[in-house]
Amino acid sequence: MNKNFTFEKVTTEINKIFKNLETKLIEDVEKKLNIKTRKRDISFIDALLYKFNYSIPKETKESIVSSYNYDNNMTLSQPCFEQKEKKISLSFYNKLFYDVSSLYKRLMNVDLNKPIIFSSDGTFNNINSLNKKDNLETALNMGFYDITNDIPLELNIEGIKNKNNELHLLKKYLKNSKIPLNSILVLDRAYCSYEFIDFLIKTKYKFIIRFRNNCKNFDKIKNLNDVRILKYVDEVKNNIPYSKYKNYIDKKKEKRIKKLKKEKNQKVVQLEDNNKYNIFFKNAEVTMKYEYTLLTNLNLNDYNDEKIKELYKQRWSIEIFFKLLKYNFKFEYLIEHNKNKDYEQYRKLYLVNLTVIYLSKIIEKTYFYNNNIKKDYKVYEKNKIITYVNRPNRSNVIKGIYKILKTLFNSKLNEQNLIDLCNCYVKYKYLKLGEHKERKAKTPFLKWYVKGHSNRSLIYKFIEVLIFNNMEILNKNTKVLYKQCKIKLNGLKKT
Repeated sequence: MNKNFTFEKVTTEINKIFKNLETKLIEDVEKKLNIKTRKRDISFIDALLYKFNYSIPKETKESIVSSYNYDNNMTLSQPCFEQKEKKISLSFYNKLFYDVSSLYKRLMNVDLNKPIIFSSDGTFNNINSLNKKDNLETALNMGFYDITNDIPLELNIEGIKNKNNELHLLKKYLKNSKIPLNSILVLDRAYCSYEFIDFLIKTKYKFIIRFRNNCKNFDKIKNLNDVRILKYVDEVKNNIPYSKYKNYIDKKKEKRIKKLKKEKNQKVVQLEDNNKYNIFFKNAEVTMKYEYTLLTNLNLNDYNDEKIKELYKQRWSIEIFFKLLKYNFKFEYLIEHNKNKDYEQYRKLYLVNLTVIYLSKIIEKTYFYNNNIKKDYKVYEKNKIITYVNRPNRSNVIKGIYKILKTLFNSKLNEQNLIDLCNCYVKYKYLKLGEHKERKAKTPFLKWYVKGHSNRSLIYKFIEVLIFNNMEILNKNTKVLYKQCKIKLNGLKKT
């Protein structure tokens, strides 16, 4: 039992953050805008709730206002809330995020001076900061993540002009941040740069970076003697039953025939229908082979090659963070207009997202330390050791936070509220390590849509290539993967 997470203490600490919130908001607005506020139909807390609730996926500004009017027997318009909220400064959202995140770190006894495993990555979304009708801008967002403590540090929108500047933005972050010395940076191919390696060595950062396999000129690194170049080959085995492959082929065949009928080419339709797809096999054993290169300056005595590989796999934490963002908040497609045509409204939403995530982590840990949550365990199944991991449903906890926002903002959280929230929204479940539900890449560098164990459509395509000896359906990259994979068809025959 962690004494920091008693229901009484957590309740008290959260209420401290939001105590006199309306007064703090008024003081912030009057100071920043140099105005004297008046008492209106809606409070600044209402405006803040309006912004937080707008971060919920598919929630519209009008629907939020309609719910407020219904609950309070009023007929206020949406611009009333919008104008009120815009008076709240970005710095206030920053302060709120800082207070909540600092509380979590205090409760968890996070040592801010202790070296961490750190990762950075970019992700894209669609915005319209220029306020142009039907205009689509693809913006880069930079995420900075503390893997050791499993917490996001920052989420910054960099806009449309910095699409290819991830490396430069990370250097800027490292120069201005307080990442402890001797921390280990775990980075993907976006940071594959000889000059960047020299920068990290010079600034005394430890690192593990995935380099492109075609990089050969390592002598460009000034301090090459301080770097280890590690080559790995991973194999992922997949067993594909015929029924799954047939479903893929049937869908492809349906699209093909539909297209040919549209072109009124009936002879080709019959040929496609009767000849090409009449193949049967019991199952296909497909072994995918992935080669990759890691560069590190971690010493061999403390970090052997296998340890480096395991550390690099932890980079997946930032991918899970991005997935959590995209699933639980408005993030992938945002249209926030303002007269200055800047990113302030986006930054506010991002701070809302991070604040809610940290609140959900506090709730999750409160439940964990007040219940007998069993740890991961291993069993011997089918002549091998299987690991089962006990994981919470973090998306569900986030939904619970929105249920108590009004209570939080009015500093009225009590122990029973917290107990009820924990019991209703924190759910743990055992997942078999390696299954797709565990959300972990079997290879340390692949994105969600190309990881070896779940990219079934690509595997089906490889089987099709083997059966019909047709490489034309593959692009340049997948041809390389195909040549490296092994496919065994059991019980192959024509029907």
